[in-house]
Amino acid sequence: MELLTTVHNGGEEMRLRRGVVAGVVLAAVLAVVVHNHLVPFGTHFFGLTENNFDLDTYRAAVHASWDGRSLYQEPALRGAWFVYPPFATFVLAPLAWLGFDVAKYTLLVLSICLLALIAWRILRLAGIRADLRLRVVSVALAVIVVDVEPVQATLWWGQINVLLMAIVMLDLLRPEQARWRGIGLGLAAGIKLTPLIFLP
Repeated sequence: MELLTTVHNGGEEMRLRRGVVAGVVLAAVLAVVVHNHLVPFGTHFFGLTENNFDLDTYRAAVHASWDGRSLYQEPALRGAWFVYPPFATFVLAPLAWLGFDVAKYTLLVLSICLLALIAWRILRLAGIRADLRLRVVSVALAVIVVDVEPVQATLWWGQINVLLMAIVMLDLLRPEQARWRGIGLGLAAGIKLTPLIFLP
């Protein structure tokens, strides 16, 4: 069974077949249903949105900086230290300004949207035509990978790793001669030092 059809439009692009789109969407629906059956989203502590301890730590650190207290001389929240560069507090400030519940759902939705954007970008690089089918598949793939442990853990803890991954990947996937290539990597490194491993 062919998964793609070739489209001639000033060059060759491949278009996802309807059956493929339907299959991926069905897999996304099943992923949500199975996840909610095994560990209901609202389950105390273990539900996908019911922990967010790291998000709470980020928020506490930002509030500490607003109050003029040091970020690194004492734990930010219940024994948890703030381990990011000072620049990160500027990026995290909107999440500290929002109420906790609004912040956690904002971060969750943002993370899933960024996962969809990453999927879209990778499929575009593979030569898939940019149309409604690609957008639907990208969103469905983002929903599916929520059940992959590293992503699930990131969302459960309320971490910003998906944001950092998106910044780094979208930057490094740009053409090597692109004028502003590397800016995203620098921004990500200003938030967390780990992305520095991608420096040549």
